[in-house]
Amino acid sequence: MESLAMQLAELIQNSIEARASEIEIFFNVNDYSNTITMKVSDNGLGMNDDFIKEVYNPFKTSRKSRNIGLGLAFLKQEVDQCDGKLIIDSKVNKGCSIEAIFKKDHLDLPQIGDLDTTIMCFMTEADRINFSFIYQVNDKIFIFDTREIKKILGSEININSNQVIVWIKDYLKHNMEGIEK
Repeated sequence: MESLAMQLAELIQNSIEARASEIEIFFNVNDYSNTITMKVSDNGLGMNDDFIKEVYNPFKTSRKSRNIGLGLAFLKQEVDQCDGKLIIDSKVNKGCSIEAIFKKDHLDLPQIGDLDTTIMCFMTEADRINFSFIYQVNDKIFIFDTREIKKILGSEININSNQVIVWIKDYLKHNMEGIEK
């Protein structure tokens, strides 16, 4: 069983491989509705209806490097095991949105995992992709947007430089922990 952070990483990687230039990542822990929701939306290539019908088949993938696409099949299995639901909305050449909703108190719910490190790992792509990360715990919300960081840095400092990526990880961790209290 993978952590939710690892499942989220799979979805983000799918968006990158679909040539998205904008990726929005939403992660919500809601005690009131007893749910954990994670959603990745992008403006990438999208999927046609025929592909969506086959998307949970582990032997169906858009990748040319291998013939196995286990990511969504595993995610669907974990969502089902936790009495949740998986929602896919996709339009060819417009983008894709994949939302996984888990029952928070279900015994089979995977651990959340290391979300700040997961998000930070994709910052090496932030010079060419705009990322928006929205983290919500009940009524508290934290928003991280690479467009804002790029504006602050200007043209002198690259967003995917080592110093900036380390700062981003610390910034994410500090702010996420702040709203979890």
